[in-house]
Amino acid sequence: MQWIVEDIEIRDNVNYALVKYTNMNEVEGLEPTSQILVDSERHEFVYILDHPEGYSHLRFTKTVWGTLERIRRETNAMWVSFVNEDHVIEFELEDFWSELHALIENIRGNSNYGDSMVQAVEDVFN
Repeated sequence: MQWIVEDIEIRDNVNYALVKYTNMNEVEGLEPTSQILVDSERHEFVYILDHPEGYSHLRFTKTVWGTLERIRRETNAMWVSFVNEDHVIEFELEDFWSELHALIENIRGNSNYGDSMVQAVEDVFN
């Protein structure tokens, strides 16, 4: 499964990656893996979630990168919030910030990620 983070909000000094989703059965049982990958073609950071049926992707598209840049030096945890009309399932994305910091530093000036990905990261993350 793949989910797109639609927005990031801050509540009580905690950052929440918001995912509006209707089938909570697919969300139940997800576990954080403390691992972020890069999708260079789509310009996305992808947090890997483990599920009894296999891995799932939580995709942070360029639409939320500005918010990530604005809040990434804070010490507040990053959580994911899956929301539908009836339920909310939330859990912490363990090691999110350390993984993201390492990726950003590794991508800068590194053509292995593709010139457009390098440029996109350098344009947003200072």
